[in-house]
Amino acid sequence: MEFLVIGESKLKIVMSADDMAAFNLDAASDYSSAEYRRAFWRVLDLAKKEVGFDPGGEKILIQFYPVRLGGCEVF
Repeated sequence: MEFLVIGESKLKIVMSADDMAAFNLDAASDYSSAEYRRAFWRVLDLAKKEVGFDPGGEKILIQFYPVRLGGCEVF
């Protein structure tokens, strides 16, 4: 998994298929489900530890783009 801080309030996350499986994320899932949101917050917790990105409890907009081989890019 790669984290790229784009700005003070923007982050790009590149996940492989293995990363997605480790967090129980699936491109075909319902992104609005509570389970999916909890899993994605775990990804954001990791981003905070690795690159210092912290949404600080603010509302966030997640743009999810599936890529080849089962991975994704998230902004």
